[in-house]
Amino acid sequence: MKDLEKKQRYVYLAAFMMLLFIVFVRGGARIKMSHDTLRKPATSESDVIVFLVTADDTLDTIAERLEGQGIVRSKKFFKKTMQRSTTQTIKPGNYFLDRSSTYEELANQLTNPENKVGREVDITFLPNDWAKDFAFKIGSIPNLKADDILASWSDPVYLKSLSKDYPFLTEAVFNPSLNVGLEGYFTPETYRFFTQTTVDAVTRRLLDQTLAFYQEHKALFESQKLSIHEIYTLASIINFETENFDDMKRVSGVFYNRLQSEMPLQSSVSVCYALYEYETWQQCESNTDIDSKFNTYQHLGLPIGPVMNPSQNALLAAMEPERHQYYYFVGDMKHHDVYFAETLPEHEYNVETYVDPYR
Repeated sequence: MKDLEKKQRYVYLAAFMMLLFIVFVRGGARIKMSHDTLRKPATSESDVIVFLVTADDTLDTIAERLEGQGIVRSKKFFKKTMQRSTTQTIKPGNYFLDRSSTYEELANQLTNPENKVGREVDITFLPNDWAKDFAFKIGSIPNLKADDILASWSDPVYLKSLSKDYPFLTEAVFNPSLNVGLEGYFTPETYRFFTQTTVDAVTRRLLDQTLAFYQEHKALFESQKLSIHEIYTLASIINFETENFDDMKRVSGVFYNRLQSEMPLQSSVSVCYALYEYETWQQCESNTDIDSKFNTYQHLGLPIGPVMNPSQNALLAAMEPERHQYYYFVGDMKHHDVYFAETLPEHEYNVETYVDPYR
């Protein structure tokens, strides 16, 4: 009897030890798998970004941001790698980092002076510049090509990633009929770019300026009957017609009057954009029958998207139009004055008096 009880105790003990062994092995395997995963690069494909290190940064803050921006999987492993693999410190500056790099490679990228972003260049974008004009000017930066830039600005996958950070980019920018998805969402002014940069960094630099204006006037945007995309579209037409702020507000009032009366906007600047390639202003005025969703002579309401990149004044004019009874206007191309009329006969008189003599 005692021998039987003794054998049973041995069996129970052996079973218990086996259970502990299984738990230990599985737990160790999980820990190893977890560690192996965390040691891997953040992505399997190359994804180069510009990472800023400030004079106030420490290894802890750098590691924190690297993990937060998805450049490394573990800030802890990055810190250990830095402490183990190099005695150099990370100097302030902008660095090119590749999310597909190992911890050792990232440590080298952040301590290699040759990997720092180089000098800066100023590029000025003018009112009435189209997205392709922006891309052409940005294409002067080494390693960036205008065609690649334009392609990315209409790439649905890229636009989707941008829309997460820029709330003014709505579903409307995904319309495949648009010439460029981001047309209209760049603010024309002077920007400073690094000469060693990426399409994403340049694009976000432009959109950050738009975001700042949007956030400053968010309440005004939200008070409008027009959607955000429609506001940018209307502002682009207004800005294409005139650059004087008072005239912008008056022109805006004309377009609102015509929209409410279900009259076509009949803006020749929309024909210019529908043509997309033209040499003289007369070509825009003589092709009002062109079949295009941008052509406001052939289609009621606003075009399907902006026809240029409007200034901040044009956006304000689109949201705060002057109230009046004008339904017509014409611009004097020589003196850049704008003449308004309530009736068609008055408008025809303005055309004959102020425009025809200079055609």
